[in-house]
Amino acid sequence: NSIKLDLCQIASFMTIAEQFSNSEHAVVKVLELIRNSSSDPECKKSIIMNGGIEFISKVMWDHSKDERVQECACGAIWALSTNSDSNGKIELLSAGYAEAIRFLVIKSHSENEKVLMWACGALSSLLYNSNFEIDGLLSFGVIQSISDILQKHCKTIKYTLPAVIEWGIRALSEIDILVDDNDGYLEHTADISEGVLEHVINASIVSINSRSSHHRLKCIACNMLVIVSSMSSVHPKIASQEGVDAIVHAMDNHTDDVHIQQRCCAIVANLFSDRAFISQIHCKELLRFVLSAASNHPDNLHVQEYACIALSKLANNDLANNIISTSGINLVLKAMRNHSESSWLCHEACRSLIVLCKNESTDISKLMSPILDL
Repeated sequence: NSIKLDLCQIASFMTIAEQFSNSEHAVVKVLELIRNSSSDPECKKSIIMNGGIEFISKVMWDHSKDERVQECACGAIWALSTNSDSNGKIELLSAGYAEAIRFLVIKSHSENEKVLMWACGALSSLLYNSNFEIDGLLSFGVIQSISDILQKHCKTIKYTLPAVIEWGIRALSEIDILVDDNDGYLEHTADISEGVLEHVINASIVSINSRSSHHRLKCIACNMLVIVSSMSSVHPKIASQEGVDAIVHAMDNHTDDVHIQQRCCAIVANLFSDRAFISQIHCKELLRFVLSAASNHPDNLHVQEYACIALSKLANNDLANNIISTSGINLVLKAMRNHSESSWLCHEACRSLIVLCKNESTDISKLMSPILDL
């Protein structure tokens, strides 16, 4: 229901609530009121000041086997953390919520998707705009909590995507170590275990391939693959048939979407930086989609930048003449003309031309023709 408390009622209400904390039915009603009332900033402050945080933590442990209590508790955590500052979120995490979610919700109620969805929603809200350091997130167990959820529920689903996976991906997207809002795709993830990264990759691939995934989730999933693909240790997993299919699926079904196209070009560039796994990738098919992205979005700087990087990496792997015969040189030169103000793009474009010239299989006459026409 949507019943809320007035500000003047909260102090007495929380005092009374403590007296009924042994009743699961009463606890559910209290948690629902906390969640609904927390939409008002002043009420939220009063709930916290009058023991709301401690109450939620206590009832989660006292009623660990009751799914409805756990679901409502996660909903209350979500409401209290939404629009709170970093100090408030640290206070919530310090109360043991991440630990409670991991050990009570995830391990005890792993088959209840609704409970897990609220758990991921609570973790996502705690992480949003929190500016937490990665060490803090690891010590609080937040990352491992989300990883446990993804490991349990991340299966290749073609038609329906469980809300659990969606909210798990959303939660991870709030961790700065994995997602960079400024298009800085080469962030390091060294402090996160490879097991966690594998779960992230699986969930991202499932999210991209699922027909029920909406646009924002696909963008988040692609961004995840960009970041983790900067680590060579996970290249075999992304470069698998399933991973390549996900990249192709995203680029083929969202040709007009600059965000997805630039991220997929960045994934290809990262993967082809490691020659050890090139044989596992459908090189020509990926080349076709990178060229298509560059051709369809000539005015988008980021698409052009990452397409040039991808082409330079592809050219270094026996695809030089394929790039030349498919007008790849013309696309590189056009990018340089259209975005001459970008030193990074021009640098990568020149690098791709140098790589093409140095490749022994390159037909130099075909390479030079469009350059001499400038």
